[in-house]
Amino acid sequence: KDRIHRHCARLFATMSARSRSKSPARARSKSPARTKRNKKDAQTLVLSLRFEDIDEEHEKARIHNYGDADIDLEGFYLRDIVGGNSSAPFKGPHVVPAQSTVTVWTAPGNCELPAETATDFFWMNKTGGPRKHAVLNNEGDGLELVSPQDEVVLSELILTFKSKRQSHLPLSFTSIDVQEERAVLHNAGNSDVDLEGFFLRDVLGNNQSAVFKGPHVVPANGDVTIWTAPARNGMTTEDSQNFFWMNKTGGPRKNPVLNDEGDGLELVSPNGTIAARAVAKDLAAVSGGAVAAPALAKSSSSKKQKE
Repeated sequence: KDRIHRHCARLFATMSARSRSKSPARARSKSPARTKRNKKDAQTLVLSLRFEDIDEEHEKARIHNYGDADIDLEGFYLRDIVGGNSSAPFKGPHVVPAQSTVTVWTAPGNCELPAETATDFFWMNKTGGPRKHAVLNNEGDGLELVSPQDEVVLSELILTFKSKRQSHLPLSFTSIDVQEERAVLHNAGNSDVDLEGFFLRDVLGNNQSAVFKGPHVVPANGDVTIWTAPARNGMTTEDSQNFFWMNKTGGPRKNPVLNDEGDGLELVSPNGTIAARAVAKDLAAVSGGAVAAPALAKSSSSKKQKE
């Protein structure tokens, strides 16, 4: 009996030692639970993204991160809602910083940017290179941001933003002179409006100015003149009545902006809403302080009146 008891004791000790040696493996088996929690955290993080605007005319959209953590879109891709087009996944870090906005260009082959920047992401073709053909060109179209797991993270129709774009500021362009590259902006309100942070863009050419830096005040019930190619007219310095289209690289713009048939000008607020918009053919072209016929100033009749 003693021998049997000693044998059982050794056997029990051996089994206990083996059981203890396996305990780390059981601890490692819990790692998938941590992975699930990380995935859930990532999904929660992505929920802080929103489309701020979709501009089908210029084939771009703005994505804002309302969260307190940066979000990397590497591996995500874009898809339009109606046309069935989808981009290649974003390669490498494409970070939307916390509390910040990036612009996604859906036809970057037609925009002025030669390459992506930290705040400008491109729709890239699956065969390589930036997409050139229009994406947001179908009735009732919109844009989706899709995760690497093919889950739709963001989805928005263009119509959602059309009603939001027109700002309620009492600003309007009262005249455009495409020959002189200038427009008169009127403030019909009873309070001054400061254009600091606003920017200009043309309707047809996809040109966009730098933002107005520092106070650029349009007085209550008053006018200012906005020059879209000030350097072309030998102008170098702004004043309280004359605001300049400034290049993003610095300095007043020299090349024409309003040189496309049916072109016009937009004043855009810092949040992307259109504060004022006018097409040249819809306004009387102003020349030398006199109102010309309601036609494009670059037509032959307008030119003759200017001379």
